Amino acid sequence: MRLFKYVNGYWYVSTKRGHSKSLKTKDKAIAQRIFHQLKREYLAGKILSLDKENAVTLKQFRSEYLEHREAIKKNTRHDPLRRHSIAEDD
Repeated sequence: MRLFKYVNGYWYVSTKRGHSKSLKTKDKAIAQRIFHQLKREYLAGKILSLDKENAVTLKQFRSEYLEHREAIKKNTRHDPLRRHSIAEDD
């Protein structure tokens, strides 16, 4: 991972394979704090890799999500993700 300032003045973090993400700040000190936090999370394995080997299709995600929601729906009153919004018309 590396921290760099783009020509537009905003700070970005770059990961392997050329992926980069804006830190949405022009302040170097703030960018460094965000970068160090991201680096700690990355090293701790908390950030998911964007490699294709870890990719999940939308269909797989939907299936796993609906199974999860069915298992816990008796204990919850409200689903903030509104599971009906991803349900397909069968």
